[in-house]
Amino acid sequence: MKKKLLLFTVLATLGLSACKKAAVLPEETVSSSKTTNGATVESATQVNVFNVTEKIDGLADRNRLQDNWQLTDFTATGLYMAPGATLNISVQQTAGTRLPKLLIGTYSRYGTWNTQPAAVQLTAGTNTISNAVGGLLWIRYTNATTGSTAKVTFNSGYQYAPYYKLGVSTNSDWINQLQTYTTPDVVLEGSNCMLVVSRTKAIQYQSENQDAVLNKITQIIALEDDLNGFDNSLPIHTKSVHTYLLTQHEDPAYYFFAYDYRTAYITSDVNAILTLSALNDGWGVWHELGHQHQMKWRWGALGEVSVNLYSLYVQRMLTPGPNRLVKDGVWPKAFAYLGKAAGTKDYNGATGYANPLSDLFIRLCMFQQLTLAYGDNFYRTLAKEMRTENPILANEDAQMRYFMLKACNISGKNLSNFFQKWGLNLSSPAATTQIYSDMAALGLPAPGTDPSTLQDNVAPLTELSKSGWSINSVSSEEISGEGAVNGRAVTLIDGNENTFWHSRWTSSATSYPHQVVIDLGSSKSAKGLSLVQRSGLSRAIKNFQVLTSTDNVNFTAVNNYVAQNAAGVQYFAFGSAKTFRYLKVIATSAQDGLQFASLAELGLYN
Repeated sequence: MKKKLLLFTVLATLGLSACKKAAVLPEETVSSSKTTNGATVESATQVNVFNVTEKIDGLADRNRLQDNWQLTDFTATGLYMAPGATLNISVQQTAGTRLPKLLIGTYSRYGTWNTQPAAVQLTAGTNTISNAVGGLLWIRYTNATTGSTAKVTFNSGYQYAPYYKLGVSTNSDWINQLQTYTTPDVVLEGSNCMLVVSRTKAIQYQSENQDAVLNKITQIIALEDDLNGFDNSLPIHTKSVHTYLLTQHEDPAYYFFAYDYRTAYITSDVNAILTLSALNDGWGVWHELGHQHQMKWRWGALGEVSVNLYSLYVQRMLTPGPNRLVKDGVWPKAFAYLGKAAGTKDYNGATGYANPLSDLFIRLCMFQQLTLAYGDNFYRTLAKEMRTENPILANEDAQMRYFMLKACNISGKNLSNFFQKWGLNLSSPAATTQIYSDMAALGLPAPGTDPSTLQDNVAPLTELSKSGWSINSVSSEEISGEGAVNGRAVTLIDGNENTFWHSRWTSSATSYPHQVVIDLGSSKSAKGLSLVQRSGLSRAIKNFQVLTSTDNVNFTAVNNYVAQNAAGVQYFAFGSAKTFRYLKVIATSAQDGLQFASLAELGLYN
């Protein structure tokens, strides 16, 4: 762990990021075929003729996406050039005037972390190319404007490398390739990702389900794309045409990292990208791919902070339950920092303050609280508006100003008090005074619930028994349309997460707010409420309020909460122990925006 933490510090200093990401490669971009030139062909992926179509270059695409790093703007051939070999390649222009480049070798694969492939501009006709180092061969065909096409034929001087392609290869085919082709490196390609690892490592993990591994990486990328608001609502909100390269690297000074065109993973732990079990609990890979989604509003102190919004989102979607902030005990530290006196704190770690904040995960809590308060659409909207507006953010003050004002506008709330509690200061007292004045000038109301009081669900020490509990009242329930058991309010306290209550919908359908009052049978003490959304998340609730009473007449509000659209038990702390007999839960909005509500379970814990 010390090695990893030290690495992240070094990477932040260099401007290098721990992780990177890519997007969907249209199938029509590259078509390929094989000719018989004496080489033994063992698989449908072993081809030597490529019909290629020009794509937008990585820099132009990065600028559209408003991301920090360029994605992988080249395509795999599955061919290898030995050191000192001479390639003979025929190139034909089939449309337009521009021709592709050949890349020899893979970014970061050997040598130091930033090793570059050799790039050779191809010309029409016969190309004779020698290279002392050799490596896997790639085709880069990009420009600021597109429209050219070409046919590239490798005639001699190449070797086939083991090349697994989703939808084409099988596991038995892969094992056969690994035994037949003895190149030092191999390629695995999914719908929007490419993996490069040593043949030795590929053989070590050859029994893995390669389709499942590639599909899992695609799922991780898709989740991070989702948080960046790629919903196709406008051309600017479409995913990149480029892909994501995840490569093994050998530089002992680095662990995992992200940079232009790739994310890279040290040989000793390259199983992180080769095994399904590692990807399902793979914070490092989630984090590195998150760097390739990280947008330009992030200022210097956030290099290894805001990236973990993507990691948290992937973690929640893949492994519902307590997240890293909970498991690592970060929230108590965050609240200890928030409790420091006003004017003594600096979120960005300026040492001129008595309480500078340097812990990366405590910093992450500020951003997570905005998710807890305003949902995932908060960051989706931020990403979309940044792409639409294309702001010029010349320095860190401009980046902070943009984020703080956007946070207010997106939430519809004056978040001045929230940011002040976090000690979010600009580079000078005058600049800080100005941004808080500008936020106030928006004329927005204060939040109903202070976001700085929110935290992720913390697993309870003890779940209260529901023995003796009953439903005192419910605003509505569905008693005919959901079968003999489901739909009824009593399922909220039956201890079965597979049954569910549903608001009335078969006749006189009811709308929000929906509420239920539970009689605990006698006075109980509890520190928080537990909630389970309906299985499959149909009609899941979003915003809700909790109230308690000792007499079922006078109710005291505990707090307003935001439920996650996720499976598993969710926990909502009361802030302090409450003693009561009657529990009222009022759901005020839905995850899907419709009028109906459904829940599987409600409970209490200490």
